[in-house]
Amino acid sequence: MLKNKSKNKGREHRFDYVWVLKVFLATFIITSILSFSSSKLMEDFNITLSLLALIIIITIGIVFDIIGVSVTAASEVPMISLASKKARGALEAVRLIRNADLVSSICNDIVGDICGIISGSAGSILVIRLTSGLISWDITILSILISSLIAAFTVGGKALGKSVAIRNCQSIVFSVGYIMSFFSIQNHEFNSYSKRRNRKNGTAGSDK
Repeated sequence: MLKNKSKNKGREHRFDYVWVLKVFLATFIITSILSFSSSKLMEDFNITLSLLALIIIITIGIVFDIIGVSVTAASEVPMISLASKKARGALEAVRLIRNADLVSSICNDIVGDICGIISGSAGSILVIRLTSGLISWDITILSILISSLIAAFTVGGKALGKSVAIRNCQSIVFSVGYIMSFFSIQNHEFNSYSKRRNRKNGTAGSDK
């Protein structure tokens, strides 16, 4: 009995370390690629397009934050009821809710932080565009102003988004599941993680 418990604990810690390593590598690679791509693209943009790209990046971060909060707040019972009626997207919504910790980590931490970093880079390029003949402000003051505006819009948008997510969590999760159903997304990470967690819970229940 004690040996089984110690083995289970070892597996849990090993899985945690693997997940942290995956997050680290995925974040590093994705951020590097997107930062490089966005910087190269924005070099050819005028001020209007640069500002539009910045707004899109901030909006993506807010939208994914809303999804992450909605998944953790939603109940799977209404989704199971919809799935029994064969409503499109209901099964995907159930999968999202049952893996809420993983989904929220991806949406809130990985995507949210990546968008924050890229928006900072985009803001720096926008400052360079503005100071290259259009505005005669000091570059330090303009950098602080742009950075402050980006932070204000990001934090304010996420604060508003959390309120919306909690009030409309069921409809938001179902909408995401509905969109996923068109792409036939079968996320191996979700499924394998869910199986490991179910086995762990089953083992814990048998030990009791």
